[in-house]
Amino acid sequence: MDEQTAPAGRRKAPRQMRSRILVEQILATAGALFEREGYGNVSTNRIAEAAHISVGSIYQYFSNREAIAFALYEAASMRLAAAIRRHGIGFFDAPLDEAIRGCVSVVIDLFEKDRYILLKLPTEAPGLRAATYSATFDLLVQQLTTTYLAHHFSEADRAVLRIKSYIMQQCFVGLISGYFDERPDYLPRDTLVEEVTRLIQVYLATAGEA
Repeated sequence: MDEQTAPAGRRKAPRQMRSRILVEQILATAGALFEREGYGNVSTNRIAEAAHISVGSIYQYFSNREAIAFALYEAASMRLAAAIRRHGIGFFDAPLDEAIRGCVSVVIDLFEKDRYILLKLPTEAPGLRAATYSATFDLLVQQLTTTYLAHHFSEADRAVLRIKSYIMQQCFVGLISGYFDERPDYLPRDTLVEEVTRLIQVYLATAGEA
């Protein structure tokens, strides 16, 4: 990170290569511990011990455990947001059903990669989502979805499309979270993609009437 100022929760931003490596080591260790042992059971001392560094090294860059969680969630959210933007642009002029199917498939893959940080950590670290909302994928996904729908439903009320975008996003994230928790053997990934695609298509069927 080359910025002179640190993001929220950071004491300072690492500028030298050695410092960047140390921060990445702290984040990787903390992420693994949070996922394995639970956020509430992991202290900065535990992170320092597992990373084989002094706790003072952590406090050079992070004020507390929540700041580390913030950095992990922010990084994962930005990766997801960048990927959604990239793929969303590619689907912008595609037929509605093709765009929905493609985006659903992409987002499922992305969530699976960082599912603990994106889906579980916010429920274990109070206030994390609220603190990071402006930097997360939520806002970008809603904006992209609303813009896409406005392109395909040009006569629809923009406010109605924004509401539909929000509801689709929240339902989709909840559904994906449950899917990764349960992994039902009767619901393979490809079937999930098709069922979610149909669900969204039905929900959007009235968008043009709004």
